[in-house]
Amino acid sequence: MRKLLIVVCASMLAASVPVGAQQLRGTVRDSASRRPVTGAVITLFDSVGKPIMRGVSNAHGIYDIPFLGDARRGRVVRLGYRPRDIRLPGKTGTVTELNLSLTWLPTLLEPVVALANPHCPRRRDAAATQALLEQARAGLLTSVVQRESDPPSLILYNVERNMEGTSSRIKFQDVRRDSVGAVPRSFVAVYSATDFLTRGFMQNEDTGPRYFAPDAEVLLDDQFTLGYCFRIMDPAKARPRQIGLGFRAADSRRDRIDIDGAVWIDTAARELRDIDYRYVGFPWRIQTLDPGGRINFRELTDGQTLIDTWTMRIIGARYDTVRFAGGYAPRIEETLFAFEKGGQVAHATWSDGRAWHAPLGKLRLHVRGSEGRIPAGTEMYMPYTPYRAVVDSSGMFAIDDLISGRYSLLVIDPRLAPLNLDIPTTFDFLAANDSTHAGVLRIQTAEEWAIARCEDTRQFVSVDTTLVFGRIFDLRGLPVPEVDVTVTTDALPVHAMRTKQTLSGRFVGGFPTGTDGIFEFCGAKLDATITAHARKEKWKAPTRRLPVTGHLTIVPLVIEPNP
Repeated sequence: MRKLLIVVCASMLAASVPVGAQQLRGTVRDSASRRPVTGAVITLFDSVGKPIMRGVSNAHGIYDIPFLGDARRGRVVRLGYRPRDIRLPGKTGTVTELNLSLTWLPTLLEPVVALANPHCPRRRDAAATQALLEQARAGLLTSVVQRESDPPSLILYNVERNMEGTSSRIKFQDVRRDSVGAVPRSFVAVYSATDFLTRGFMQNEDTGPRYFAPDAEVLLDDQFTLGYCFRIMDPAKARPRQIGLGFRAADSRRDRIDIDGAVWIDTAARELRDIDYRYVGFPWRIQTLDPGGRINFRELTDGQTLIDTWTMRIIGARYDTVRFAGGYAPRIEETLFAFEKGGQVAHATWSDGRAWHAPLGKLRLHVRGSEGRIPAGTEMYMPYTPYRAVVDSSGMFAIDDLISGRYSLLVIDPRLAPLNLDIPTTFDFLAANDSTHAGVLRIQTAEEWAIARCEDTRQFVSVDTTLVFGRIFDLRGLPVPEVDVTVTTDALPVHAMRTKQTLSGRFVGGFPTGTDGIFEFCGAKLDATITAHARKEKWKAPTRRLPVTGHLTIVPLVIEPNP
């Protein structure tokens, strides 16, 4: 199987500010209501029109940016307001005051003058499209400048999902908390707009295809604006009070995977909602399975905008050789499958003490065993995730910050650690944002789990019978399947039924392991001595002899191939 790898990473713009620079400071207000305007971006330009510094108004509408010596004019933009060009006043001491006002737009489609891409088809709504583009760029710019001027510390979770076939149903997912802990940014693209226009959004490498996605900086880049055609999207029932600015490449190439997407804006709140896109350029049968992705924006109560979730959906293929009886030639069959990679911001904190916490899923379970309450301190965890919890004295445990998706639970028993095993449960549920799953979970002890396996193999078990539980490993510590294991003991439990072969007064159990390398033997007596022998063709045959000192005896065995 070829695994499709998606890499999403990049660097952030940094501005160099001279020590002791003068400041330009003021308040941005709505021209009608006089209320402070949050998230207005003020950009300063030099005499030749080159941008040299920019800042953004905070929750109180206040901005404070370095006033460099060659700054001559400025421009103020904010989604939902008419852009404004300003002449900068003369400097007055170390701080120059400049209060600004912006005019609220009754519609986001107020016509503007803009240069059209000659490779794009002419549209009757070209002026309205350019107006929406201007507003979308203003919203994107706010998110970028806020991150530059006041970067938060983020706790991120990355998730990979295998879907059921090519559907949207989650079969399995792997969740990882960002390994470096708190980070200053969430989702950013690895290449510039110019690179994407040249290379496309997929590259074939030695390890397989790598897929990419655009971020705010890419969509803001003038090269992206010149290389793509824009349109106003048709209204969508699933998006009430939203308007979409669609984009697609001005020129398509057969050897380039590109994107066709839209930036969606809430027309009531005047906020960015998300960027959704699909990959284009694939063969028809893959294209119909919706490869693409989504990048979600969240505007907080203090006016901060951040990318809180993102996901990519890729359609992969695996190839199997199908052989036929009767001498027919084998055939290669292709099976398509869906794979997702994404991320979630769980927590954001700022240096001044502000914080935001994502409304993620929660789990609250009361744990019981077959004989009543499970001992306090029993540890539970969800495999392939960082989620762990300890059962308290009341038999309860809780797990927070659950990324949406499917989860199972395992019980950790330290006695099984030499076998690299945990006790499975029947728990399986689908977590959802802003919801709590509560209930009762019944779990087995390690002894009960071993007994259940013995009963499955028709080995008799009685109350005075001790249990032998083992696993076969190779030198790398990986389980070895299909190993014949023989366990012998010279002392039988009083009430054990001899369902296995008896030789010279010894009780003998023979057990072939499955794909997990596990074997079990429910026929030893306390204080007896057992001998475990493993045999596999073309492998060395190890033997281990040890006393039965408790109700559960753990036997790890290591075998190695013959030289």
